[in-house]
Amino acid sequence: MNRKFFLAALAVVAGGFARADQVPLTGIVQLSARGDHACVVTASGGAKCWGSNSAGQLGAGPMGYGLYRTAARDVTGLTSGVVAIASAAGEHTCAIVTGGGVKCWGANFYGELGDGTKTIRAGELLAEVGAHFIRS
Repeated sequence: MNRKFFLAALAVVAGGFARADQVPLTGIVQLSARGDHACVVTASGGAKCWGSNSAGQLGAGPMGYGLYRTAARDVTGLTSGVVAIASAAGEHTCAIVTGGGVKCWGANFYGELGDGTKTIRAGELLAEVGAHFIRS
């Protein structure tokens, strides 16, 4: 993990910030920072992410190399019901949601989202993990 990015993520969560237009996050129950993006779970069960959105790993907004979000924003479709979050391997993110389900988004070059495809997913295209593994 990039140490400077991790420390910057902690500074934003802890209330410190480097730019006047950044608002510190409050009510955070979990932080996950990996590679060049970070995500948090809020006390209300929402997911927020910031950093690079090269493969949709922030879960909202335009994606592509060189596209960065410097302030945390809600992950589309996950403003509540998030129990835990993991920023995995730099270009995808997964969340455990109420009821034990898992939703993932971002890079899917090798099937890492677990939805049985290799389709990159961002925003409203969150992948439901494991549904394709069920056998009757």
